Amino acid sequence: MSSGLEILGLSQEESKFFESLYKELHQNPGLSHQESFAADIAEKLLVEYGYSVTSKIAGYGMVGVIKKGPGKTILLRADMDGLPVGELTGLPYASQQRQIDSDGIEKPVMHACGHDMHVGTCSHPALVSCAKILPDSMFARSGQAFEPNRYFVERDIGCAIPT
Repeated sequence: MSSGLEILGLSQEESKFFESLYKELHQNPGLSHQESFAADIAEKLLVEYGYSVTSKIAGYGMVGVIKKGPGKTILLRADMDGLPVGELTGLPYASQQRQIDSDGIEKPVMHACGHDMHVGTCSHPALVSCAKILPDSMFARSGQAFEPNRYFVERDIGCAIPT
């Protein structure tokens, strides 16, 4: 039986990097429209992996495109925001962050619903790990992959993805 690393084509080193990225993202959540930490990391890594990135769309949203010739388009999308909830997990990488919400009230912030996994792995290191392996996988020998900002897509263009 194949391991997850073999299936994803990740080395032990890459796997450790994405685990570390997940923990860093988990410790540093941002409320909606304040998720600059996650956005900066995602943009840096997408550029490093060869994507053309347009950032700061409707706040911290971005679109990263990598073209592999003619063919179908694969869409990857990730939420980056945390929730105004205090973390009580006791994890060594638990969030201690506090931010001012849109009502001007300081609140604790944590990734309580998995957005830290979205940004970082195919398991939030999800976005960037998938973005790293997808262009050279058997699923994307041609075409393109890109990542839109969900809130921009839903609110401003009504879920129609521009081509």
